[in-house]
Amino acid sequence: MEKFLLIEEAYEKYGKLCGICGARLMGGEAALAAHVKTHTGMPKYEVIEGQSTWGAKRAARSKAKRGLPPSVDVALVKNMILSTPAKSRYKGGAYNKGPLADRKIYQGMPNVFYADGRIRDAYIWVKEGLDIKNPFGTKNPPNARRRLRRRCTVHAVPQPHGNTRWLPSSQIFTEITTNLWTPKKFPNWPKPPGWKLEWPLDPTHVPQGMRQCELCADVGCDCIHTKVSPAKPKIIDAGALGEGVQATVGYSVGELIGELVGELVPLGQYDDGWSAGLIRDDLSNGSQEVCSVYCSYVGNWCRKVNHSCEPNVSFLSMTVSGKWRIMLQVDKAIEAGDSISVSYGKDYFRSSALTCLCVVSARQGMFSEITLSIKICVQTARTFTINHEISPLFKVAVRHLVKPPFLLPSASERPDQRLDCSVLALEPVSSFVPVTDGLAENPALLMSRFGADFKPEFDCLSASLRARRRLTKN
Repeated sequence: MEKFLLIEEAYEKYGKLCGICGARLMGGEAALAAHVKTHTGMPKYEVIEGQSTWGAKRAARSKAKRGLPPSVDVALVKNMILSTPAKSRYKGGAYNKGPLADRKIYQGMPNVFYADGRIRDAYIWVKEGLDIKNPFGTKNPPNARRRLRRRCTVHAVPQPHGNTRWLPSSQIFTEITTNLWTPKKFPNWPKPPGWKLEWPLDPTHVPQGMRQCELCADVGCDCIHTKVSPAKPKIIDAGALGEGVQATVGYSVGELIGELVGELVPLGQYDDGWSAGLIRDDLSNGSQEVCSVYCSYVGNWCRKVNHSCEPNVSFLSMTVSGKWRIMLQVDKAIEAGDSISVSYGKDYFRSSALTCLCVVSARQGMFSEITLSIKICVQTARTFTINHEISPLFKVAVRHLVKPPFLLPSASERPDQRLDCSVLALEPVSSFVPVTDGLAENPALLMSRFGADFKPEFDCLSASLRARRRLTKN
């Protein structure tokens, strides 16, 4: 009993925790990644012994079978296949025909061959490429086909891989490489409008007979790996925006740089801003959203891409390697070190009552607040104070245009509310040194920084600064 308690203690101390099912795994990140694939399946399906599958366990077992024991010489096994009599392969003995017809006694390989000399099914791959002659002769019957029949390589598209184990709720983020579909988690999932296939079904499934990939014409392709950039961007601190994504290499226009993955959930299931709609254009009523990709507790680096009103990438729903996916496609050339941004859409901010904090919105919205604030500064003559809750845009604007700024703590007792409820004050006007001190003489100084679309605001700001100077001199 003590031994089992020690094992349990080791699991709790050193094991990796799966945020999908709650299991603890001994081993590092590789062990956790292999376990997660049992929930999600593989990014592309594999053909194993003539049958295709998304399942990671079956593929792993097949790969293990394909490996001969280390003590077995593969070249010797191939020579045994080409030599006769066949029974010597199992029991051992001499061969009278083939590469081993040298009258030597060879040891048999019962772990590789059956008793009748046939190679075991697990090692059938060893025969690939061997010139095995027909022991009954090579003459064709009179009515034989003159052209050999081409080997059929067509295989059926596998059924979707469904997850069967999950936690009701998870506070642990788990990285995945392909979407997670748990059909029994949402038993009342309504059928999407215009859905022509059976239901319930993985909403990203591409059935047999339909084009499996928009990047090539093959079936069972590897485009999800070969035609998507392998370079992984870096997650960085983006200040007021939280975390963001920075490119580590350059990308060209039209390049696919990643796939947004998460849990497949019904439309409208979550409204916390972590969902993205997946659109299919093969429905009977045209292009429609069929599900949401929810990436709050499962996903990859794509979930950290921030919004921008002038994005350089876009979300694109398309079929790649047998599944409908949300891909990130480059719209503007990206250099190494650039921030990667995408447009969340206007509805995102309307429904969530959030404010866009991107640089473009800050550039467009800061001048109305600054102009009003400069007028207050002129009227009070001593302090630059706004006696109301200050927006993040105004803080960004002041940090760009004025120094030194001071944030005075409010009466709130909660420290985490001080920034949102604080009063922004600057030193008296006599020591108030704006970065835009030369704006009255040269308005283009600031216009060149923020663009010429805001000339009225610049003119108003210039007039306010001139009035402030006159008031200071007096």
